[in-house]
Amino acid sequence: MAMIKSIPSIFLNTFIRPFPWDNGSSLKYSGFVNNLILLFLIVLTLFKRRTLLEKEKYIQLYLILTAMLIVLIIGWTTPIFGAIARYKMVVELLIIVLLFLRLKPLTYVKK
Repeated sequence: MAMIKSIPSIFLNTFIRPFPWDNGSSLKYSGFVNNLILLFLIVLTLFKRRTLLEKEKYIQLYLILTAMLIVLIIGWTTPIFGAIARYKMVVELLIIVLLFLRLKPLTYVKK
């Protein structure tokens, strides 16, 4: 039961942290900038998304569930924020693939 109650804090610690005001070295700022870039990509995808084909919906579901499962495993087993920043790179890669799957393709006009 305690594991289920800790799920919101796991998602907060894994996705949002490090904050700039957290204790630690100056490397936390690169992690913070990384989170801001990922947030920018998410907002961009919300405004420029496209409808998915049926096969792409299954891929999207797989990417979301895999990312959430990996985040839960990382959050439950890793007590150090520096290690979480290293381990969550796989999750960020899954999210980036998901975001690019949802984006509309660029249209080029030939002259």
